[in-house]
Amino acid sequence: MLNSEIIHSSEPCLLFNNRGFLFGDSFSFQMRGNSSKAFLSEKYFDYMISVMKLLGMERPLFLKRSIFETDLELLLQKNRIYKGFSAIVSVFRNGNNFSRIAAENSISILMSVETLPEEYYSLNEKGLKIGIYKKNKIDPYIFQNNFIPGFNFDILLKNYLIDNDLDEALLIDKDNIIVKAIDSNVLFVKNGHLVVPINIINNYQKVFTQFILETALKLRINVISAEIREADLVSLDEIFLVNPVFGIKWVVAYKEKRYYNKISLNLLKSINKNFIQS
Repeated sequence: MLNSEIIHSSEPCLLFNNRGFLFGDSFSFQMRGNSSKAFLSEKYFDYMISVMKLLGMERPLFLKRSIFETDLELLLQKNRIYKGFSAIVSVFRNGNNFSRIAAENSISILMSVETLPEEYYSLNEKGLKIGIYKKNKIDPYIFQNNFIPGFNFDILLKNYLIDNDLDEALLIDKDNIIVKAIDSNVLFVKNGHLVVPINIINNYQKVFTQFILETALKLRINVISAEIREADLVSLDEIFLVNPVFGIKWVVAYKEKRYYNKISLNLLKSINKNFIQS
């Protein structure tokens, strides 16, 4: 769906001079949902508006949450998706020139959906093996602007995972503090406390991460922020990744260290219960 117009997936929908493709003048986010409704829809809509404001994009008159949710529902119906689904929303600035400086600030919104085999989240049966990627570090400007560009070194890490027989990599900042995983946020457990990295990038994944933290507090799990470095990983009880599409994935190993999945499993059960009741 491009600007409320449903387009067949086999048809082209972007012009040759699309600024999102040429210059990365765009941002995207993912949602998951069930029965034609996205989980945390209101929070993701607010996130979308906040990033548009940050990037100086004009908000169209038609861009209201009720219309946004109706468009999503129509697109799901058109695809005959009535249960579990994921949705990708991309917002790009319009333009008709090849200058990096945009001639206008109007935007277009592209939305796509796909069915998921499960209506709600489930924990991965096989734990993940992780490593720490040290060759590149998250640039300070990302924290200053609370925004990750579409093109970042994260997308170049496939060979690192293959060469080291890993499922996922943790990324660090200039002070060697662990910040996130490649396409998710990371949380830790030590002595029953849920430990959050001291710096969380304010991208769309933070919306779901914040919901996880609120769920933990309702379960009376103490939540603290801390600087976690590589040397700290051997003393942790659990490590798990959080992402709005897969929910929670638990980590079983970092090098020779092994981890449990008790709190991550309890959190997953609780968030599923919340979405089922709502």
